[in-house]
Amino acid sequence: MSDADRPKKTTQAVADQQPDGFAAFRGRWIEQALDDHSLSHGAFRVLSCLAQHFLSRKERKCWPAQDTLAEKVGMPVRTVQRHLSELQERGHIEAKRRGRDAPNDYIPTF
Repeated sequence: MSDADRPKKTTQAVADQQPDGFAAFRGRWIEQALDDHSLSHGAFRVLSCLAQHFLSRKERKCWPAQDTLAEKVGMPVRTVQRHLSELQERGHIEAKRRGRDAPNDYIPTF
């Protein structure tokens, strides 16, 4: 198959394969949490869910509603809130309030 016959990769697909691409970014975030041996299992589960299901490829942040996140991880909303606080306190996420009726932005921190 010649180069002309091969399907072209999108710019985003090529960028995602680079060392600083999306997959590497997400992997570093999860790896950082794995290396934090004091992090509770529940907090790690919440971070993993954010990384796998809600992390924006373009913006590199998450903004799920807490009830949506709670449903996805199978925990009560109040428990998810505690785990999000733990992730903030331990330096794994930064939460930014977007408004009264809008979900927070959760930004991975390294």
